Amino acid sequence: MAVAKASQQLDFVASKDLEQVLSSAQVPSYAEKLFRGLAALLRTPAAASAWPALGAEFRAAQLVLELQSFQPQGDEERVKEALQELCTVSPKCMKVYSTACTLLLEWCHALSASLGGAVCGDASAEEVAAARAEAQEIRAAAPAAEKKAAPEKAAPKAEEPGQLVLRSMVSGEVVATIGANPKWTCNDVRARLLTVLDKMGQVHFFKADQKLDNYKTLAAQEVDTENGELSFSFVDWLQVDLSLWRIRAFYWCQCPQSY
Repeated sequence: MAVAKASQQLDFVASKDLEQVLSSAQVPSYAEKLFRGLAALLRTPAAASAWPALGAEFRAAQLVLELQSFQPQGDEERVKEALQELCTVSPKCMKVYSTACTLLLEWCHALSASLGGAVCGDASAEEVAAARAEAQEIRAAAPAAEKKAAPEKAAPKAEEPGQLVLRSMVSGEVVATIGANPKWTCNDVRARLLTVLDKMGQVHFFKADQKLDNYKTLAAQEVDTENGELSFSFVDWLQVDLSLWRIRAFYWCQCPQSY
């Protein structure tokens, strides 16, 4: 996968899912390896820290922005060295634990390949099974650890107490009505909308005529999450790829000597 494509895919990292990983008391060894590599790549002071101190150094939205704006020019050897260990972790193994972490890992692999660095091989069925077993063991231990750490903790509030209507700007039709949380970002809303659309593509959200920021919370952008509505535009990446192919085919027919 090209770095540009991998950077676009980072738009689909749901802040809520990534924050849940970062705030976990324990993560699988391969997930910890991912964040240790990212810390080394971004020169984070806590690169040598143990988990959970390492996870506490990151914030989901800020991490995505840093990676999408990262430029290795003039520092290629250090970057390749920082990414080398991550190329021993397969996305297939990471996927059994976290989709958000998988997208981060794929970006790291794409960057390493673009610099002529290490390339990750395909994971065996045994490796995937071992990764799944480790993830399941940690998930099973998490409730007991949380109960021990906070026995008097009050019952949590509903994660999605409100309601948000999502309307297509093209058709004007309501495409989905989802639960909403003021702490969500538009990326969190996008992840749920794409599940309904069952397509991959670029989504932009609007409140009236105002385009919303993908990484700010809905509350910060004064979006009504109790009984609100957002409009959205959607660009299907598959249709874009097909359109570009048709354009190239047309020019090839007109000017084959230029190709």
